[in-house]
Amino acid sequence: MNLFKCKFLHLFSILCFTAFSYESLGQYTLINGQWNCNYTYYCVRVKAIEIDRSNNRTFIELDIYAKQSKDWAAVPDNYPTLSGDGWYMGISDFCGYKLNDGTIEQDHYSKGWKQETGEERKHVLVFNGVIPRGKTKIELNLGYNQTYGPFNINNPCTGTSSWTDQKIRSHSLENNDGICGIYQSTNGNGHIVGCIRTENKYWFIHLSGKDKWCEGDIQAKLTESATTGVFMADWYTDPQRKSKYSYLAMFDGAGLRIFSDNHDEYYIKMYPTTSAIVSKQVSETEIALQEWTGTGFALNNGYIVTNYHVIDGARSIYIRGINGNNNTSYLATVVAADFTHDLAIVKIRSNNFRGFGALPYSIKTQSSEVGDEVFVLGYPLTETMGNEIKLTNGIISSRSGFQNDQSLYQMSAPVQPGNSGGPMFDSKGNVVGVVSAHHKGAENVGYAIKTSYLKALIDSSGIKNVLPAYNTVSHLNLSGKVKKLKNYVYQIDCTNKSHPLIISKGGEKVLYSPQATKNYENLIINSIRLTNSYTALEIRYNMPEEGRNEDIWRINIFPNTYINIDGKHYKITRAENIAYHPNDTYVNQRDIIFTLYFPPIPMNTKQIDMIEPEGDFTIIGIKLQ
Repeated sequence: MNLFKCKFLHLFSILCFTAFSYESLGQYTLINGQWNCNYTYYCVRVKAIEIDRSNNRTFIELDIYAKQSKDWAAVPDNYPTLSGDGWYMGISDFCGYKLNDGTIEQDHYSKGWKQETGEERKHVLVFNGVIPRGKTKIELNLGYNQTYGPFNINNPCTGTSSWTDQKIRSHSLENNDGICGIYQSTNGNGHIVGCIRTENKYWFIHLSGKDKWCEGDIQAKLTESATTGVFMADWYTDPQRKSKYSYLAMFDGAGLRIFSDNHDEYYIKMYPTTSAIVSKQVSETEIALQEWTGTGFALNNGYIVTNYHVIDGARSIYIRGINGNNNTSYLATVVAADFTHDLAIVKIRSNNFRGFGALPYSIKTQSSEVGDEVFVLGYPLTETMGNEIKLTNGIISSRSGFQNDQSLYQMSAPVQPGNSGGPMFDSKGNVVGVVSAHHKGAENVGYAIKTSYLKALIDSSGIKNVLPAYNTVSHLNLSGKVKKLKNYVYQIDCTNKSHPLIISKGGEKVLYSPQATKNYENLIINSIRLTNSYTALEIRYNMPEEGRNEDIWRINIFPNTYINIDGKHYKITRAENIAYHPNDTYVNQRDIIFTLYFPPIPMNTKQIDMIEPEGDFTIIGIKLQ
């Protein structure tokens, strides 16, 4: 295609290449603007506007009506422009006119063209570039005080992918791996991105907060590193992904840090919230039953260590093997988790639990050495290998794990599915690691998380006095150690079916099964406490979508709120973490947990209806068991 520069003409530049089709170039808006006949020789109007994003051009189609016969001469100082709110575009150096068949023809007249009196022609202005996405008001200036518009055009802010805020929310609930979700920058620019996973790769999708980007634009591609939770991020500088910056992206469970030598930015994870996850779980009443097992081992005071991936997705967790009894199960709940290092701590909640007794091992947090002997206890492949505890042994092969992960030991003790979460003991019977995985591509290669990461999780969770410190089995041979230790290594049974947990103790009953309310999806009942002196409802209120753009929002409860039990009203007596109307509690986060107190109600109550006569928190059908 040969291009050559044309002269600037009185009204516009002319397209200077051979004829081509003007159909289906992109977003097309028929304007049919008002005729302007304030000129001696002609009338002109803006006919249509076409945005051709694939070729980075914008076409303005004009109707020119000759009031008198005229040879249009070149006028070099006329430079038509397009402009709008915050943007400006100059004419290209191409020029042409439109034929009746819809094609654009180059001008064959060295001094322009001639129109006879009464003749109407269609001419085309070609601008280099495209009108920014989302800009729907434009103005055309032909020079010589010839300004047309503003016009409203079809130019939505359409992303380069089909991902939207709502789709990412649904995706992150279905892929709740600790990474997928919605993140907001803390540097004040309001930048919000969604992280998705497709075909085992992660991507950042733009949602809001930066110019020239639209919801759905792909902003970054993440490449997994050898360290869990750490990625290389190719962060694109434009929606067409023609150039990029390279950053490190680190997920810490609470948010995301993006940094390089000259850039450091932190994003807080905004979604999914805990209440959204719980709401999704309790709303899925028809779901195929899934069951799986893992291993865990005891800490003091009813706490048990396992892997995050063992309890991930579980709605009910049961512990078996306490005091060597595999016939009794104890219900447990998660109290701390570290997705990045695949650790979780659960606590037994059943009221018939009497404790573990004195633990015979200590948790050694100092590093072990390559060549140290180790052994593993656990419950692998229980469906085929049975529920009896299994022993394997070997040595520490490396002080780093898969792809040089420094949080892991590599060991030669064979492990299988179901060993996950079990203890790795040294030769003296100290716990030195938490079994996490085996290498599918190699024989007798397993990995265990170093106990220093377990201690860090305990410290950060505020759990006190749970690490056993005294070893009473170091003098025993291996079989003697196993005989003592096996009573503190447990089978963990998980299911995706919810099991409400009720503790009854000394005239007190507590329901620990979070449930979404039927009439308000943003309200979650975290717990219900029935005592001889009061009734307490702990409620999590998740900020609705329409309020999420507000930095600070307000909440209150009406003082005439009551609960209804078989027609009898129990009026609210106290509220914690929420103000009485007309006062307000100001909140700058996405959800709030508050507790409402009422007089004592019968212990055999099966359902509570909470009524706020003048407010928004009427809740019907809170189930008790």
